[in-house]
Amino acid sequence: MMKKIGQIIKERVEASNMEVTAFAKAINKERSNIYDIFKRSSIDTELLKKIGQILNYDFFEDLLEPETKAKLMLKGKATKKFLIEVELTDEEMNILNSTLENSPLRRYNPVCHNSEACGLKANKKK
Repeated sequence: MMKKIGQIIKERVEASNMEVTAFAKAINKERSNIYDIFKRSSIDTELLKKIGQILNYDFFEDLLEPETKAKLMLKGKATKKFLIEVELTDEEMNILNSTLENSPLRRYNPVCHNSEACGLKANKKK
């Protein structure tokens, strides 16, 4: 079950060691309103953006579905590309291929049929 946005905000405020009074002042709200925000399951996007700026945290990323996060990662929005060369035994290669076959990211890359097509270059050990 996904946490309520208010709970996530509360955790981030606590992690920042910011006093509730200071946080309330930073977002132009009364202290009593902050406790109401902590209980919310939804929130205005402009307010959430402002809270994120104050706490230096992207709450919108927390609200993305896993499939959306995977798509963004594949578009290069959330990851960096790098190429590694690895020597693998036949057994290790089978494990790698099995892992790639079952990867949730694989469904977004129909070209990924083997390790080389996925951008992995493996040299087998003898």
